[in-house]
Amino acid sequence: MMKHFLQKHPGFTRALVLGYTAFLCCLFFPLGSSPPLHRVILFGLMVLCLVEAYGPGRERDVFFRVLAAAAAGLLGRYLLEYGEVSNTRNFTTEHVLFFLLTVPAGMTAAYHFLVKFLLPKSRGGGAQSAERRTSA
Repeated sequence: MMKHFLQKHPGFTRALVLGYTAFLCCLFFPLGSSPPLHRVILFGLMVLCLVEAYGPGRERDVFFRVLAAAAAGLLGRYLLEYGEVSNTRNFTTEHVLFFLLTVPAGMTAAYHFLVKFLLPKSRGGGAQSAERRTSA
């Protein structure tokens, strides 16, 4: 029933995935503040959700939407810790730029890899179907 609802309302699914991505970005900023295994597992699960929500061939959309979600997550983190000393330590230009460049780029690269090698060819994934899309 839930799967049917999510398939019937792709806009809701995408908003849910991007909202949770923003939450993860709020939680894991700066990148060194949590164990690497936690980040890999949770961001990896989000990439799987991105693949399901957007399907193949949407790398540009995924990058910019994850960038917007990451910026929203950073804004939420800043507002959550407003007035605390940790903001002066965490929200440096280097931390913010590094986070806003690596998280969307890493998630988009993982999205591209998963679409290319793990999606069935009938959904537009796989190396052979990518060749068909470019030659058509």
